[in-house]
Amino acid sequence: MALSLEKAVSYALALEWRRVRNFWFIALALAATLMVPTQAAAQDELCAGKYSHSEWDEDMDGVDKNFADFKLEAADMALKEVRKLVPCLDEVLLPSHLGRYARQWALLAFFNQDEVTAGRWGLLQVHAAPNLPWPEEFGEEHPLREMISYAEMPVVRGPENKALLTPKKGAIFMNGWPLLVAEAPVDFPHLVQLTDKDGAVLIGYWQDGASFRDDTLGAPDETPEATVPKWFVPEPGMRDEEPAVAEVEPEPVEPEPEPEPEPKAPKEPKEPREGGLRTGNLLAGTGLAVVAGSLYAVGGLSRGALDDAESTPELAAARSKVNILAMSAGVAAVGAVGIGVTAFVGADGGHVGLNLRF
Repeated sequence: MALSLEKAVSYALALEWRRVRNFWFIALALAATLMVPTQAAAQDELCAGKYSHSEWDEDMDGVDKNFADFKLEAADMALKEVRKLVPCLDEVLLPSHLGRYARQWALLAFFNQDEVTAGRWGLLQVHAAPNLPWPEEFGEEHPLREMISYAEMPVVRGPENKALLTPKKGAIFMNGWPLLVAEAPVDFPHLVQLTDKDGAVLIGYWQDGASFRDDTLGAPDETPEATVPKWFVPEPGMRDEEPAVAEVEPEPVEPEPEPEPEPKAPKEPKEPREGGLRTGNLLAGTGLAVVAGSLYAVGGLSRGALDDAESTPELAAARSKVNILAMSAGVAAVGAVGIGVTAFVGADGGHVGLNLRF
């Protein structure tokens, strides 16, 4: 049955509309398909569970075994899987673990002759754990070790006019170390972790260079200063001690002159002692007189020994004894007289006189 011209045109227009509609449906579907991987890559993958350092050790041991068997594809797949799990660590990562993991990535890139990627991961190892020992099979002249040791650390950058916004009473860690400012070396990845006040990890993610997330930045005048949490204990041996800040010696300050001591008031001259009897001297003189008399009496009694002497030596000894007693009595008598006189002598206006009273 022949179609009328009007129906034929309507049918043709309907077919064309279907083609146009299907074209846009297909275009929109393709656009959505292309956008999904980009958006998914930009989102943090949710952690199915917590990841521990012991599990990380086991996974890296498996990567080392793949290297030993030269199974590079298996090592690549294992490293990519671990990269998804590291942000799910149940505690602040140990720099030694991150350094070992970064070296494995660098070694894989070295085997694949990708010097750029090897350098990026090698710099991460240097930044996280510069003192991490090398295994015995990597001698000082190993090409990978030489390449990493001679690589220069890239510049440190950060967003302008932005401060680091830490969780309330918490902290932000980068590669296992506290981050205090919104700055980081460019050109290699970093593992960032946000913790609460007790050190529990709230979220972890990989950051490319100095590309900080917006939710970790704030206005400088509205953001509290980040500090190292008190509970943090750095892993020993991974980094050298921070250089001590040289203490600036204060300029010498001249001591203020001590106030001159007030002149002491001149001592008032002692008034001349009034004349009078010195009792002490009188008693001393009397004592010496008694001694003199006693010595003289003993000498007198000893004189009788002269008559009893039967030999010349005994006579000489008796005489010496009598003479010594007599001389001692005389000296004591003179002293008694001298001291006794001072008992009656007084000073008055520079004149000396006797104060005898009758």
